[in-house]
Amino acid sequence: MAYDLLIRGGTLVDPAQGIHARRDVAFAGGKVAAVGADLSTAEAAETIDATGKIVTPGLIDLHAHVFHDISHFGIEPDRTCLATGATTVLDAGSAGADTMGGFRRFVIAHSATRVLVLLNISSQGLLTAWIGENNLPEYADVARAVASAQQHPGVVVGIKVRLTRNTIVSERVGMLPLYRAREAADALGLPLMVHPQDAWCDSLDDVLAYMRPGDLLT
Repeated sequence: MAYDLLIRGGTLVDPAQGIHARRDVAFAGGKVAAVGADLSTAEAAETIDATGKIVTPGLIDLHAHVFHDISHFGIEPDRTCLATGATTVLDAGSAGADTMGGFRRFVIAHSATRVLVLLNISSQGLLTAWIGENNLPEYADVARAVASAQQHPGVVVGIKVRLTRNTIVSERVGMLPLYRAREAADALGLPLMVHPQDAWCDSLDDVLAYMRPGDLLT
């Protein structure tokens, strides 16, 4: 048999290849071996009829929280992402410098879903809804964030900061987490994701002034 698996008759949507048409997709050794309009079922050990369905490369969920059973936002990545077609998920700040090691050891290492991380500038990350992760200035620790990111190259792909007043950031801390998140991202050469809702500033322009091409606003 030339192919381990043949997905036949579906509508292939692959923007990278400029394809949006009925195509068959064959796999061998865990990789795509052929794409064509009418591949032979006789060459495949297993065939799936995808008529009327969309066939696409794995999707990327750009903003989720998958530090389940630790973070109050956490969901299980395989149950909620992989099962719905997202083979890669970007965790947006669930872990900080204090919790990144545990996140990788107990969640990421056991997930079939590929998990990439935006490290929270707050060292504690998102542990509980009852304590804002940036209520104290000490939580936004640039040196520790940079060191943690450097310990997890290829997994930590950026820095995350949330700026909502009172529930996340105290008045006395103000916009300091943004400034420190910018500093950490620049030190690492990585992008920054900012959650600016109801920040301690006059307008969104005050936040955008600290963002660069390739950064993310959420």
